[in-house]
Amino acid sequence: MPPQHPDWVSDWTEFDTISAWIYLEGETADGISHVRIGIVSRGSQDDGDFAPPTSVTFLRRELAVGWNHLEVDLERLLVFEMEDQQYDRRGELSDLKSAMFIDVTSSDDAVYFMDEIQFIRKH
Repeated sequence: MPPQHPDWVSDWTEFDTISAWIYLEGETADGISHVRIGIVSRGSQDDGDFAPPTSVTFLRRELAVGWNHLEVDLERLLVFEMEDQQYDRRGELSDLKSAMFIDVTSSDDAVYFMDEIQFIRKH
């Protein structure tokens, strides 16, 4: 979901978790390789500082046939090290200009459904 979406909320300070449900159809579930939930942090519009995309991966063997509730702590996505550089994007939660994504890697015949994708407060 890009920041240009009409329902985009740029202040994420009240949230700490991305939550989503995915349903894997029984006969085609093995066609799913993995599911990634992540963000592409863009920094401020003026600084041109783009952090690489970060994500949490759920492998097929971790997912059941039927409904699966996936949750990712925002801190796992905003505080990370990549290529010997430390990133800490937590300070941008009040005006985040990032895109959130859910990526399902699968064969063409795999059947899955996504539902109730939301930002929640767990802690």
